[in-house]
Amino acid sequence: MHPLYYCISWIDWSRIPPNPSGQNPTRRKPSCNEFLEELTEILTVVRGWNYGSLVDFGSAKDSAGGNWVCFFEGGRVSSNHTATLIDTGLRGRDLLPGLMKDFAVYTAMRPDVWPDPPPFYSHYEAITLSARDQMLDGAATNLFSGLPELVVVDILSHLPRSGLAQLLLVSRSTHAFISPLLDAAVSLAMRHGDLQWLLPVHDYEGESARAAAALAAWGFSSDTNDGTAGTASFASRGFPSWAFLRAAWDSGPIVCRRWLWGLAKQWERVWSLHRSGELAGTVAALKRV
Repeated sequence: MHPLYYCISWIDWSRIPPNPSGQNPTRRKPSCNEFLEELTEILTVVRGWNYGSLVDFGSAKDSAGGNWVCFFEGGRVSSNHTATLIDTGLRGRDLLPGLMKDFAVYTAMRPDVWPDPPPFYSHYEAITLSARDQMLDGAATNLFSGLPELVVVDILSHLPRSGLAQLLLVSRSTHAFISPLLDAAVSLAMRHGDLQWLLPVHDYEGESARAAAALAAWGFSSDTNDGTAGTASFASRGFPSWAFLRAAWDSGPIVCRRWLWGLAKQWERVWSLHRSGELAGTVAALKRV
């Protein structure tokens, strides 16, 4: 899958002014050709200037040939992960996971490969609300006492994955209270928050089929949906979204997917500047810095 297609799908075109050139007078998603034409206009504005000042490519660099983010130069960007593994006594092929992270290998991985359940995973069993109530019986007041569950789910949906994991360690009563709500919180973040990049881009050939295979691997039938035919996904009601997120977070292809989402959101800002006529001024200001 060419990263260009993800960028087109993930940019929120409803938040960007209409194209002043008239090629796309509405806020609809442009076709691939329209996108490339407008991208050419943008690169013309920043010609002679490193557009990396406008878009942070992270640990990946655009190629010397200038082909946007289609190809990447190899190169070590860090030694931290490999050094950590060496300190623990690992050698040889056991260092490969650390080397892959230090060389940003994820930038060359396919972003449309979702993780399988971990080896010990057979059937997801969440803590039921009744079981949670029993665990909370007589326990100390937790952080969310008195709040409606819908409000707690909304709060949790805005926390990063690391924040959710740390919150589970606050106390046994807090762990018991929020554990059955994590799937709903992650599902909400996938639908409307900063985890939308985990959902398949159904517009492009093959993506839906691979997502359906991943759903089946997690024991979730693609025939099961959240109320609308054909919409079954990792954010559907009943899917173990929290367990899926934990398995996906360190997966190379999913790291690539998350990185591409970050690029798309940065290009969204560049597109908005271009259509509002502010891009040239922004580039000029950067040149003076």
